Amino acid sequence: MTHTQVAVVGVGPVALMTALGLARSGVEVLVVEPDAESTPPAWSGVLHNAVLPHLESLGVLADIIDSGFADPLWSLSVLSTGEQIVFDLGELRDRLTHPFNVYVENAALLRVLETHLTSRPGVRRQRVERVQDVQQDDSGVELVVGPEEARIRADWLVAADGTNSVVRRAVGVGFPGTTWSERVVAAQVEHDFGALGYTSSTFQVDDIHGAVVQRIREGLWRYTYAEPLLLPEERIRERIDATLRAVVPGGPPRVAAWAWARMHQRTASHFREGRVLLAGEAAHVANRLTGHRSISGLLDSRDLAAALTAVVRGGADDSTLDDYAQNRRRLFLDSASPASKNRMHLVTDLADEPSYDAELDAFRAARTDPDAHEELVMLGVDDADPVADF
Repeated sequence: MTHTQVAVVGVGPVALMTALGLARSGVEVLVVEPDAESTPPAWSGVLHNAVLPHLESLGVLADIIDSGFADPLWSLSVLSTGEQIVFDLGELRDRLTHPFNVYVENAALLRVLETHLTSRPGVRRQRVERVQDVQQDDSGVELVVGPEEARIRADWLVAADGTNSVVRRAVGVGFPGTTWSERVVAAQVEHDFGALGYTSSTFQVDDIHGAVVQRIREGLWRYTYAEPLLLPEERIRERIDATLRAVVPGGPPRVAAWAWARMHQRTASHFREGRVLLAGEAAHVANRLTGHRSISGLLDSRDLAAALTAVVRGGADDSTLDDYAQNRRRLFLDSASPASKNRMHLVTDLADEPSYDAELDAFRAARTDPDAHEELVMLGVDDADPVADF
């Protein structure tokens, strides 16, 4: 039977960052990677400035920037009037450790993390067809994997295996919440939205054509929007062209890739079950339109690696892991989840709300008020140093 101090189940950034954080602290780690489809390129996103200190502490930030690019600008574009409200994170350099966001495609991000993991001693990776079951006792956890029912034993187990987490279900943790009545659609578009005055991250505000528009690289942008679930799936691609035709002068640009998904707002009933800890989308999920989904997951990896290191290497009481579970759940419910809902409403249907003009006025005022700008940037984000907590 394979044995390790910590097993991390998952193939995405949260799993790999958790493993890397543990390995850098001298914890023996086995990354268990169930066979799964890779993340569609259309979902590749932005690394918010709040997670950049964590990436720097892992020693990967410079390589990630080299694989993509950094940009301090973000903005709102009011489609009906053409108004552009542009913010520069560089103006907050005295307040933010990294006054910019980083844009990198998911495949490139994973390559950087995998390269750094491979170079660390005490790290193993094991590809498995699937996780079949999870069993635990007072001294450890056993994963039953693959059709051959091989067993992996770990002192502790991290479930970072996504929204449909097999581990979460196997240990009986509920995932209450709601499913949105909209689906989210993301398209990689070959067009220069910068020529329209858009920054690398732009919230396109409109009651019909609200969207989040982000630059991937020169000449390639991601256009993400929501539409009612009642619209037929088989015509999504057709509607992408119709949507782009309405907002891009001269007709729809070429769509290089696209994807869609249902949207959920869910939180696990608890983030710790015995020796199993939940992180990322195995623990919580928000709509894909805004960035709080990924920000919260990456900060989970930071805090969980610190807590497990304190227990495994530092002799801390395992109540430290309860603190992780309770704090991260509270932060998601109290801050990140409401913030993600508010930002989605801002983009997609704020025109139906009586506060539309007042909300836009708040953004206009924040343009010249550093305190208000910082509050907008950090809305729903906890950037505290976990060392103080553990």
